[in-house]
Order: sequence, then C-alpha cells, then structure tokens
Amino acid sequence: MATERVRTSLKDLPKPKPRNDAYTVMLTLALLAMIGACTLLFYDLRGYAKLRPDKLDVSPIPAAPAATPAQGQ
Repeated sequence: MATERVRTSLKDLPKPKPRNDAYTVMLTLALLAMIGACTLLFYDLRGYAKLRPDKLDVSPIPAAPAATPAQGQ
C-alpha cells in the first residue's frame, strides 16, 4: 500500500520548468551576432548600388575586309 501511495503522489507533482543555462545564452548571442552581421552586410551592399559600371556597347562588329591576293605574282 505504501508503494501505491508514492506512485500516485509522483504523478500529481508539477513538472519543473526547464532552466536557461550557458548554451541558451550562447545561442542567443549567436542569433544577435547573425542579425547584426546581416544588417551590416545589407548596408554595405546598399552602397554598391551607386557604383554601376558603364553600359557596354553591343553594336555589331563590322565584317573584316576580304583578303586580297598578294600583288606581283
């Protein structure tokens, strides 16, 4: 009878909340570092929009003149 009473009382106990440890803190710091890095990359990339290269001239190339036979033969 004593073991039955212990089993029922263990089921009724509230479960403890998981506590934050060092790994949770490191995960949070890594997330903040990634967000900061993406923000800085965005601002750096936005600065390159002003430096557009000149447009290429894609007009067709004129045909080369036909080869002429050597003179004096």
